[in-house]
Amino acid sequence: MKTKRIVTLLLSSLLLVGCDKTSEIVQPEQSEHKHNYVETETLEAKCTAKGIRTLKCECGETKVEEIPALGHDYYLCEEVLPTYSYKGYEKHYQCTRCDLWFDMNNKEAPKSAFELEEAGDEVALSVNGVEKGKFVKTNVPNQNGGIDVVWSSVEGIELKKDDVISLNKPGSVNTKYGFFGDDKLDNKKVKADGVYNIEFISTPNGFGLTFIDATPVEPALVVKVNNDRYALNEVTYADNTTKTYIYGYINLNVNDVLTVVDEINNNTVYNYNDLADDSNWNVYDFHKGTNDTIVMDKAGKYGIEFSRGGDKKISITKAFAPQSLTGDVEVYLGENYPSVPMEEITYAVGSKQYNLSTWYAFNENIVNNEDNKLALANGMTIYEVTAELQAGLKFTVSITDSANETLINADHLVNYSGEKDSVTIDGNLLKVNKTGTYLIGYYPAYDSIFVYEMQNQSNNQIYVMGAVSAQLIPDSNNEIKIENQHFESSKYISFGKMENNGMTFLPITIGSNVPEDVAKVTNSGDTYLLMFYKAGTFTITYNVNTHVATITYELDAVAATPDYSHNLEITFLYMDAGNSKKQVMNFTANNPIATLLNFALNQSTIIMGIQIMDKTIWESYTYSTSDNTLEFGIVTNPDLFDTLGSFKVVKTTGNYNITFNLANCTIDFQLAQAN
Repeated sequence: MKTKRIVTLLLSSLLLVGCDKTSEIVQPEQSEHKHNYVETETLEAKCTAKGIRTLKCECGETKVEEIPALGHDYYLCEEVLPTYSYKGYEKHYQCTRCDLWFDMNNKEAPKSAFELEEAGDEVALSVNGVEKGKFVKTNVPNQNGGIDVVWSSVEGIELKKDDVISLNKPGSVNTKYGFFGDDKLDNKKVKADGVYNIEFISTPNGFGLTFIDATPVEPALVVKVNNDRYALNEVTYADNTTKTYIYGYINLNVNDVLTVVDEINNNTVYNYNDLADDSNWNVYDFHKGTNDTIVMDKAGKYGIEFSRGGDKKISITKAFAPQSLTGDVEVYLGENYPSVPMEEITYAVGSKQYNLSTWYAFNENIVNNEDNKLALANGMTIYEVTAELQAGLKFTVSITDSANETLINADHLVNYSGEKDSVTIDGNLLKVNKTGTYLIGYYPAYDSIFVYEMQNQSNNQIYVMGAVSAQLIPDSNNEIKIENQHFESSKYISFGKMENNGMTFLPITIGSNVPEDVAKVTNSGDTYLLMFYKAGTFTITYNVNTHVATITYELDAVAATPDYSHNLEITFLYMDAGNSKKQVMNFTANNPIATLLNFALNQSTIIMGIQIMDKTIWESYTYSTSDNTLEFGIVTNPDLFDTLGSFKVVKTTGNYNITFNLANCTIDFQLAQAN
């Protein structure tokens, strides 16, 4: 340590000896620091939000800069019309950056505000903004177990050059749908004058129209079979008074879809719900299809009759090729019973019975029946027998010669009169479900069977038909009585007597002071119907000699309206997949409206009605479409429902907003979301 200190002192002395004057210590100049900022972090600006940029110098100093909002980049989107598969959109702006939607005044709105609803099962054809026809969708079962979609066509429409064609929602020409046309159109305008049949298809890319040149077609009362059109002819019955409209005969196939359309009066459609009572029994040949159409279950030759005597009802009859008889005609009762011979009855050409029975066949307006007319040219032969048949027995008509026995298939039953389901078709045979006396007949000229139920028949027996089926014997005053019988509105009865030439309908005159809005008599030719227009309990005394019906009645009470200031429990009743279900609705006292919001309903669900329990006075009320105490309000879109008798059936699965108005007993459905 001492050595180190000595060396240090010597060095200091030497330095001092070398300087002859005092030394200055000079400090170097220092330059001004310049920041070199580098962007280190950035929050990008958006359409309506400012951005932030962060910068930092190497010396550690930072600063923040604001980036102005970009504003929307508007892109004009033209109108896109909807189709059956896709929604459309109104003309609008969209921002290319943020995807927000704006109206034509650049006001922001949700996407849903611009949506155009896709088309339903009916699409209207408009010319220059005026509806001229309608395309209707029908689901037709095919032979592979699937469903074929069939759209009707618009036929015989006259168009002028430059007419503008559009498709729209029926009744709303401003609700348009997208479509593409064939070479008869130029940008939705007709190229040339002409009369066209317009065929319609639905594809994933939109609706398509095909224009086919056609000869002018006069509006008429027509039978529509799929896309084919058959004009009904006005025909007068053999009584020279009863008018009707007939097309006979049409060759129909399984799954053919049939309606009657009145083209003269706003294309009014008549369907399964408009079947006459003499066709309703024939459930084996057809059934109710989509949109209440008539769908064929059997193939064959059918005659279509409409509005007999002005009743606006459809009758369907079938005919077969004539049968050449080579043996005995009998009623076959199965292998365990002997067959019953049938009596042959022949009516000569020109006789009254011949003329009454064959006028239809020889009418000039009846076509496709040359073989039947030929079989009737030399007279009309029928075979009949009256037999007591036990329930459970199966039978048909047989033709037996020395070598063979030919059984007539039960499908050849063309007419049945009697209590519903007393006789039904069971495979190739007819089955008796009710023990009784039956008249069985066979008509070789049409190879057809007819059956009349004649249980407890008597020469004086009076048949009551319609809403009541009974056979009654007049008392000593020549009167029959129907006591305390309840009839719903729109039901009817008629009276008849069996004579040698078949059933004769008896005239009816109301002898008591009954208002016409309660009951009155209507007639179609020789058929008289006692119609009931209000529901109630009736007693009817009918005099067979004077044909006067004396009526007393008590109408059903109209359901009282509950007090909605009370504590009410309101329940919505419906049937889903065959199971009765119910759901309590939301209700607040002093408000007449009860609701069910966003309530799930499946396709084919049946709307049964409303049940109310007044927990203040413990009274209950039931409202139902079946007795007209519950009606659908004006908000309900009728296209959402099918009709099943007096009930409504849901067509579209989805979530519904349901409201019930206690003030007027109406229920409304709005589709919130289809599934």
